[in-house]
Amino acid sequence: MARQTRARQVTIDALFVQRKRTRRDLPKAAKSTKTSPPVKDAPVTLDLPCKDRRPLATPAPVEIDPLHHAVEFIGSCSSDRDLITALHRDGIDGVPESLVGRVRTQLENCGTSLSTVGAMCGACDRQSALATICTHCRGTDVYIGRDQLPFQFVGVSRELIQGRTASAALRGLDAALRLLLNEANKATASFDTHGGDALFLFRFLAQRASDERVRVTALQLLKRVMARWDERHPSLSLRKGKHAHHHVLCFAEAVHAKLFLCDPATLPDLRDQLREALAGFRLQELIAFVPGQLLYLPDGVCGNCLKKNNLKKSTLCASCSREISPAIDYQSMFFALVWSGLFRNLDVDLKASDHCCRVEDILHHMGSLRPYRSVDDIGHSSFMGQAYFVTHLIFVMSDWGAHRLDPSLFAEEVVFIISNIETAIRLGDPELVGEFIHSLRILGASDADYAVRRGVGYLLQKERSLKGKGSWVKPNRPFYQVYHSIYCAIIGLVEIDCHPVAALPDPSWRRHFL
Repeated sequence: MARQTRARQVTIDALFVQRKRTRRDLPKAAKSTKTSPPVKDAPVTLDLPCKDRRPLATPAPVEIDPLHHAVEFIGSCSSDRDLITALHRDGIDGVPESLVGRVRTQLENCGTSLSTVGAMCGACDRQSALATICTHCRGTDVYIGRDQLPFQFVGVSRELIQGRTASAALRGLDAALRLLLNEANKATASFDTHGGDALFLFRFLAQRASDERVRVTALQLLKRVMARWDERHPSLSLRKGKHAHHHVLCFAEAVHAKLFLCDPATLPDLRDQLREALAGFRLQELIAFVPGQLLYLPDGVCGNCLKKNNLKKSTLCASCSREISPAIDYQSMFFALVWSGLFRNLDVDLKASDHCCRVEDILHHMGSLRPYRSVDDIGHSSFMGQAYFVTHLIFVMSDWGAHRLDPSLFAEEVVFIISNIETAIRLGDPELVGEFIHSLRILGASDADYAVRRGVGYLLQKERSLKGKGSWVKPNRPFYQVYHSIYCAIIGLVEIDCHPVAALPDPSWRRHFL
């Protein structure tokens, strides 16, 4: 065996030496013969001796006006075609001034570039600044060039992409089921704390996913996890301690899942248990919100890293050296919005011993919450809270995806999402990317839109980079982050069944968005 190995190595060394000698002797051979070595074809921009051949200049990219593009995106998502028709005919001047003003203000505060690409016209073969009509010949045969698509979409049919996204979603559901049942079997505190939330989330997939395989698999997961939950929590047992209110809210999420899964006759008793439990807490203990007050971060807390600082010593954060200024507590605001919306679905008032919180109480502050700001302006932690407020505002206003939303009513949210989807990808946050895509679909965007394709491509690549096992974060992360990232990735990958008519759960809420 050793002799064979040495012989093989001698052969390899000989070939290597011969290869080096051949390359070294090539210039000498070229000089000693009348024939010259082959020369590669010159680039098209190189000046050649032939008088009739001129360099081909690369066409300059078409400038895309962010304001024009944002309004076009809103119009293309809307079921009302008058907006896009007026934009094509008269430009920005044909669009209602109120909408243009809102979009312009939001763009000025975003601070990031839109996720736009130059489209190509199939009729005149020129680059267009608009995605729905050619800016040169006014033709409608406009498409995104292959070189500007995410690589997962190049040369791939729509059916194949849907198959890939469904396969990734099914792998995610299998991983989530193993994770949840493992925590339930261990009787860990993690399942008691987050089991209701998992039921609430995956109920949505069992009810709204358009792919039948995803819907059926999610329903099976929901039933198995619900059985384990009922074994551990057949009723709402009041607990003592600083985390007692978390158990009440978690139980409410499980009851919300039972609206879809269980016999309606069992729900009145569960509602009564929730009302009785809520009365034992102050509202600030439950959701840290009091109606009529916009929540700000405590004095001295940095909006970038959330570290507490002594303002008497310095106005710069001791941890990240960022200037400390008053910042809205977006995370607490979106918590209040989500819980008030959830209890509204349960037909239970979020009424504590001192105050009652309704969805309208949070919407009252929309004038202060808008326009949304960039990550460079408000810092990472505040930006993440703001981004989740935007997505959960879309979720609650659509009744958790039951109805489409009018994108012109949520122009600021549309512009914020399409302006920051690249930011979410750069931050490596699959949860936020998934929620961004899901929000765009609720607002009427299709899978042909570049922002949706960009996000879907990222989620497919992220799952593949983690060995294609249905996970979007490493398994050593906290229990909540693992299953929540799976859920968010799935709602970003699969299409949902929404009622095509745009509507709000309460028509009176419309006045808060105008």
